[in-house]
Amino acid sequence: METEMISLAQCRKWIGEGKSTQALAWLTAQEQTTQILLLWTMCQKENQLQLWERLTDIFRAEPPSKDTYPDHLLALGQTIKWSRLGYDHQRYQRYLREIVSLAQTQNDSLQVLHWKSILANFLLQKGHIAEAQPLLQEAVHQAIVLKQRLLLISQGTLLCSLWLSQGEFEKVSSLCLQIDQAALERRNWIALACSRNMRASCWLIRRSRQQAVSLLLDTGDLLAKKGAIAALNLIKARLGELQLLLGKQELLSLVQQRNVRLNQS
Repeated sequence: METEMISLAQCRKWIGEGKSTQALAWLTAQEQTTQILLLWTMCQKENQLQLWERLTDIFRAEPPSKDTYPDHLLALGQTIKWSRLGYDHQRYQRYLREIVSLAQTQNDSLQVLHWKSILANFLLQKGHIAEAQPLLQEAVHQAIVLKQRLLLISQGTLLCSLWLSQGEFEKVSSLCLQIDQAALERRNWIALACSRNMRASCWLIRRSRQQAVSLLLDTGDLLAKKGAIAALNLIKARLGELQLLLGKQELLSLVQQRNVRLNQS
């Protein structure tokens, strides 16, 4: 057994180094166990979907365990990949749901978050908003709990867009504060600008023009100090929209009021 494990480890190393021919020469001489079949599949260059799907079926038929879980996850992930590349949307969605379920059985929160986010995005692309939104909300909640800032930013921005279209302005404002913090910690200035623009929109809808303009100007000052030109241009564009919406004189008056308060503080 020890010799076999060393050989399996060496074979994995060959595959990682791109020495597929050397790995295949050793694999063809071995008994067809699940581990051997997994490595053999990793060496193939054709019929990828069929091969990985067959391997997924084998893992599915075996009792689930922590030992086989990483390889089962790999097989499912590859099946998902090749389903997507082959534009087989039915397979793609079915295996996405299966991999979420698999990760949940192993209490693998990060994998659940990752694949649930992908499933939610796929459903959104297909226009299935009613089905996608609960998944997206669960993913955002998990991202906050697990402190996965990048996923919080990406999935939270999508969720805020949905909520804006549904008139859920309180929810948007609250989530944007979480996105703001994550964006600041990651120094993701584009995400910060987008989040602040959404918060400003919420203020405008509430007829709180002064708060909206002040928020945009404060954000612009911060981005200018950071040298974040692309993000700063997003804020400038939003201010340009406000000038068209409110009128030049009204916007100028709001800017002056904000500056007076800054000088007084």
